Amino acid sequence: MRSKIVDTKKHFQDWYFEIRPELLAALGVTRREYIDREKTKSMREAANVEGIPKGRLASIAVKYSAHAVDNPPQYDFHEGDIFYSKNGSGGLQVAEIKDKIEVWVLSDNRYIGAHRVNEHEFADWLKSGREPTHSRISRNESWKELAKFYILPPDPTNEV
Repeated sequence: MRSKIVDTKKHFQDWYFEIRPELLAALGVTRREYIDREKTKSMREAANVEGIPKGRLASIAVKYSAHAVDNPPQYDFHEGDIFYSKNGSGGLQVAEIKDKIEVWVLSDNRYIGAHRVNEHEFADWLKSGREPTHSRISRNESWKELAKFYILPPDPTNEV
């Protein structure tokens, strides 16, 4: 697995849902420390010229910190994570995580639906904005008792 340094603003600029800094880890983006090889080499050469003992040269390193994402990403979703759409039309909330992720769909501060998806499907949903068609669950199927009171049924005329 290789990691890639990313500019988070550019990396997520075309995503349908807003990825706030506190939710970067949920999508596999972490802060890492790297060694700048060219600058380190120059510093070591300069230190060698100044007579620093060879044993101490190895401890000289110029480091920097950057955001990186693994390929494939190692997701770290948590219950309560909320992702708002960039167009202000609602959002998605992670309600429960078991073998799949139960996601509640929010609109006008109301829960209007729920899905169970795997982490890759959820990340794709956050990126594309396309709601999965195969994963919808009714409020009675929710792992959370609270959902039975908040999630609207698919057909509002067919109250449960």
